[in-house]
Amino acid sequence: MSTSGPTPPIPVTGTVRRGSGGIPIPKRAAWFIIAVLLLAIVISVTTHHESKQERLVTRIITAVQHNDMTPVASDFDAQARESMTHEKVGHLADLLAPMGALKSVEETTPKDAAPRDHEYLARFEKGDWQVKMPIDIDGKVESFYMRRAGAQ
Repeated sequence: MSTSGPTPPIPVTGTVRRGSGGIPIPKRAAWFIIAVLLLAIVISVTTHHESKQERLVTRIITAVQHNDMTPVASDFDAQARESMTHEKVGHLADLLAPMGALKSVEETTPKDAAPRDHEYLARFEKGDWQVKMPIDIDGKVESFYMRRAGAQ
């Protein structure tokens, strides 16, 4: 007769528990990955990323502020390039000078606007300006208008 008593149960793989939480390590890693992905999605949805056209408006405004349209001249169609006189650009640069630095550009085009008509709100340190920038079928700027936000 054997006096050795009952034999202990054999552990089954995959059920080994570690830590005080009792959740297997692979599940913890999966929950961590899910949490990180959800956080990334929330951050992506809640932050604004400038569109290609918003970046173009930013570049044009910066060029106007520096009174030098050379860096963006190729973004305008031929007729718009001809109408961009040093006098017009200088006048707009003078109007924008007291506004301070450009902080952001946000597209505000109405839903019922023509497909190539785009409107933006340019936010400066000391006020906002409305921008209208029609685009031709080749993606070139046909014209560029700015006025103080709220002005009629």
